[in-house]
Amino acid sequence: MELVRDLMDRFGDASKPMIITEGGYNDHPRWSAAVTPAERVRWTIASYELARSYPWLEAVILWQFSTPFSTRSYPDNWNFVAPDGTPRAIYHAVREYATRP
Repeated sequence: MELVRDLMDRFGDASKPMIITEGGYNDHPRWSAAVTPAERVRWTIASYELARSYPWLEAVILWQFSTPFSTRSYPDNWNFVAPDGTPRAIYHAVREYATRP
């Protein structure tokens, strides 16, 4: 993101905002690239905090709120809520963060 921003600045696009459209962490217990559930919560909130420090960054969209069905595989652990609507720990953490004064 910062490298892309440097390029934008260099080529005259400094006044244009950026939006991150897919980000986040996966905490599936059997996926080799996963983080722990505690790291997912901590790093997600840290990502939002970091994003607030960039005046040119308008939004960060983390992948993904939910899917309509379970894949019974690592993609399920990108979700903030289960397919049946049950909130996961990440949902509660982001909700609490978003409602802070």
